[in-house]
Amino acid sequence: MDQSRSQCPLLKKKDTVQKEEGKVKENKYDVKPPRDLRSKYLIKMDDRKVKERHDEEQRVKDSELARIAELEKPAPDELYGMRVHCWVLVLAGKREVPENFFIEPTTGNCVEADEYLGIETLWNNTNYWVNMQDCSHGIGDMSYDLGDIARWEFMFPHNDKPLLMLPGEEEFDMPLDEEEEDVEEDSDMPGSWVNEIIIPLEDLQRRCPQGKKTILYKQAKYEIFAEYLMQDGMVSRLTEYADSALTQPVKSMEWFKHRLDKLERRETDLVTNKVTETFGAGRQRALRQHVYYSNQTGSEATRIMEFDGSARTDGLKMREETPAKLTEHYCDRDDCLTKRLVNYTKRVKKFGPAEGNEKPVNQVTEFYSRDPSIPADDDIAELTFLLNEEKIFIKHHLQDQRIIASTHEYLKPQQSEDKGQVQITTDMVSSFQVERRAKTPKLMHIYQTIMSLIEKEERCIDNARISEQEVRDVLEQRTQEELTTELSVSIYDTARNDTAKKRREEIERRSEMTR
Repeated sequence: MDQSRSQCPLLKKKDTVQKEEGKVKENKYDVKPPRDLRSKYLIKMDDRKVKERHDEEQRVKDSELARIAELEKPAPDELYGMRVHCWVLVLAGKREVPENFFIEPTTGNCVEADEYLGIETLWNNTNYWVNMQDCSHGIGDMSYDLGDIARWEFMFPHNDKPLLMLPGEEEFDMPLDEEEEDVEEDSDMPGSWVNEIIIPLEDLQRRCPQGKKTILYKQAKYEIFAEYLMQDGMVSRLTEYADSALTQPVKSMEWFKHRLDKLERRETDLVTNKVTETFGAGRQRALRQHVYYSNQTGSEATRIMEFDGSARTDGLKMREETPAKLTEHYCDRDDCLTKRLVNYTKRVKKFGPAEGNEKPVNQVTEFYSRDPSIPADDDIAELTFLLNEEKIFIKHHLQDQRIIASTHEYLKPQQSEDKGQVQITTDMVSSFQVERRAKTPKLMHIYQTIMSLIEKEERCIDNARISEQEVRDVLEQRTQEELTTELSVSIYDTARNDTAKKRREEIERRSEMTR
């Protein structure tokens, strides 16, 4: 069936239901809006201009659609209306079928009545009916009551003539006329002259001749491949085009099966070079989605990696990397960490191996969720390390019935040149306390807090370097997987699983020796 003028079912957008916005209740204490002092005549003229501009745009759009439809109109067909085709008709009335509908056997999809020009005959396993109705205006208004002999002439006499029943009605016995009583109850249908159809398992798994099939749609091409036919495990591919001649591809979607790397889908935007790879559960590092640009390589590229946070020990669920920023999102962590943001400065070019030329870190910020077991003044909400300014900024969570949170700013101490020790003074901390009764921290407490923050800063930088290394490892692994793609074979697939096949042959050989 020619589907080059119909839209691909995979590209049809789902109808979005627009929720009606509820009316806002008027409050007599609300401030009334100012009066509209504009001229009603000017407002009316502006609305008229907007309407005229909208009508002009709609007219241009309709004319363009009409021009495209005229170009896509098929050439005159000499055999139009003369070809014979068979399809499936499902009658309403039983199995909760509300209305009659058709199934196109070449596609397996439900189609409307306007797809067909007319109906000559109907048949099933019991009888054969000839259509006596006029089909010059299509089959949209045709009656399918096969019990009406004025519209459908049956070939084999039978008492059980199918009637079109309405949903919810119960079956009842129709009184037989005198002529129907004389009809023979058993009318044998002629025997079939077709041999029994036997389809081997290998041919059934191919799904189509030679294991592949191409379907052309309107500005799209859909390719189907049998499982294990393609070396990379591809089972289908959909390509969108910008023109009807299918010469300018703009987007490609590929589906995969049985891959050891758990790749299930790859979507490529051929205009922006954006690639989105989706993986199944069970992959190493729990990677579920990888978004990148094929024209960008190395550490300066922009990419987004999504993970299964419940399958990782660190709870990482998303990592977003740009040339100047690294953002990580976490979930279900014991330390209540939800987000880490690392800012980089411009890298200084150096001669030598690229491994030692890491991107310099300028700022690290960590965000934490609320821990109910700790008071809000002591529970950190945002922790920022300003490496270039040698400062550490802490913002705590909001207390109940408060609109401002407590903050602390620490200056990193400088080591003494004589003894190599740090010097701590009260001027190195600047605080804002919401509660006036809060006690001033002692010098020893300030020293312990600053030293613990310095250690935490080093751990944050180490974690950023570990994340960068993990990104490089994932990219290297993906490159190797695409070069040498491996497919998994079920142990029950004895035709492809060499281990299971050899074991079966060994069992058969031993059974023959014991005889």
